[in-house]
Amino acid sequence: MKVFIAGLSTETNSFSPLPTGLKSFEEGKIHRGTATADPIEFWTSPLHIWKKNSLANNWDVVESLSAHAQPAGLTIRSVYETFRDEILEDLRNAGSVDIILLSLHGAMIADGYDDCEGDLINRCRELCPNAVIGGLLDPHCHLTELMMQAADLLMPYKEYPHVDIPERAEDLFRLAKETALGNITPVMRDFDCRMILALPTPSGPMREFVDSMIAREGKDGILSLSIAHGFPWGDHERTGTRALASVMEMQTRHRKLLLNWERSCMKCGTNCWPKT
Repeated sequence: MKVFIAGLSTETNSFSPLPTGLKSFEEGKIHRGTATADPIEFWTSPLHIWKKNSLANNWDVVESLSAHAQPAGLTIRSVYETFRDEILEDLRNAGSVDIILLSLHGAMIADGYDDCEGDLINRCRELCPNAVIGGLLDPHCHLTELMMQAADLLMPYKEYPHVDIPERAEDLFRLAKETALGNITPVMRDFDCRMILALPTPSGPMREFVDSMIAREGKDGILSLSIAHGFPWGDHERTGTRALASVMEMQTRHRKLLLNWERSCMKCGTNCWPKT
């Protein structure tokens, strides 16, 4: 097996007048195939985990770009395109790969690109139509149709604050591995919860809901359950909270299960709404 890993992210506030340029990414640190040679950081921990796990399986690893910036306004078009094209060029040079794992945000918007993550994932798919593609996402993402169509697996963090990045990186690797080995065929479905609000998870209704999601994974063909909280400061057609499920196959029992889960999502959202 050959695994390709890369990371590119920022959280875009469409209403901010401050553009996200090259300096913003330089402040966050840019690694060109060397992120795992440095100590683990917030942005680079997924790449460390994916490389460690790949080597433990005696698989080849191709490490590409890791570039991340703090939240700000629209990313300058040339900056995004340069980073995107660098990742794609590394992917071309890697030859045939079995798994592509990308550490992303999900709410990155550049001048001319409302869905940077979907654009990147889709271009990776065009280069490697048979590879298993997995995307690790911040829950404050815009979960788009293009991401869903182009990726095999999408894994938002479950916690806000985001204290579970290593666990979700491990989950994504495990599911990508099982998919590449032919043991599972994941099918993703999302549901518009029709709400925009903050959903902190340390306590209250969201703590109970996240715990229930985790408890249901691995049972009845459920591979993963997630909530994409959305990012209300992103002027995007998919702004808002969406529920995301990955199951083994879309069978009748899964449709019924997902319908019940969707109702649970709506109930949880109602319970989280500030009382006045």
